[in-house]
Amino acid sequence: MYSTFQSCYQEVLNRTRSLPQQSYLSPLKNAVNAVYQELCSWREWPFLQKTGRLTLVAPVNSGTLSGTAGGNQLSGTGTAFTLDMVGWYLRYGADNALYEITGVDPVGQVLTVSPSLSLTGVALDYSVFPFSYQLPSDFRMPEPITAFQLSPKMRFVGTRELQSDLINTRFGNPDRWSIAYRSSAPQTPQMVFFPFPSQPIVVQFLYLPQLPDLQGNSDPILIPSNYRRAIIEGAMAIFYRDVLDDPARAQISKAEYIQIRNQMCTDYGLWDDQPQLRPASFRGLQRRFGTDAVIERMVWRV
Repeated sequence: MYSTFQSCYQEVLNRTRSLPQQSYLSPLKNAVNAVYQELCSWREWPFLQKTGRLTLVAPVNSGTLSGTAGGNQLSGTGTAFTLDMVGWYLRYGADNALYEITGVDPVGQVLTVSPSLSLTGVALDYSVFPFSYQLPSDFRMPEPITAFQLSPKMRFVGTRELQSDLINTRFGNPDRWSIAYRSSAPQTPQMVFFPFPSQPIVVQFLYLPQLPDLQGNSDPILIPSNYRRAIIEGAMAIFYRDVLDDPARAQISKAEYIQIRNQMCTDYGLWDDQPQLRPASFRGLQRRFGTDAVIERMVWRV
């Protein structure tokens, strides 16, 4: 029941007796999408979870580099630079600064970097490596960020702590991760791992996708069938309120929508790990700081 976009908006047209009014179709489709997106993002529903994988690569450091302070180019000897390295970062000689690679000449084995070099050197060691990794294209940032678990396990650090770490660039097994926004894609979050990996590592995680709007008539509804009526009721509430100017019926449909949504939350509560309010005396927990309820994360006991 209500398995496609068309079946949802068609049902609202039928129930509101608006079927002959084709001019209502556009605002009604918008209403269905608004409710659908709200419902899908209301909780971390297990049926929407996806598995993401990132392959972290080891730094490239074969051969040597030569460059001049104040310049933006370095020449490689015994190197094998490729165009794929544009956007990667460079650590050069004893200079601990990080330089972004803005251009690669694979024939002449020349790197163009930004900012300008602060060190002159001939045949110096170097490391070229990705600074960050793209998340899946449909990735939706989890909330809270600290609940996002990676395998192998790492802790999340904020921007300031990451910048502090980068003062002393080092390589090894990453034990922390952060989010960065690159100038090449300012709207797209990418993951940064520190220490930068010294060998290839596959990182796996669960995430919730950002669902696209329903557009085609056959676009599927990803909510389990028992709760799809919530989309109908929610869209009717918006339709009655904004199009048909019937606030009384809008309230009735909204109440139905909330009831189904709440039932959905209850049914999937076993999968939930949201913070919960518990009395201070819950299961023998001693009162130490007054009589207020304490907030703790749910712990399953067997």
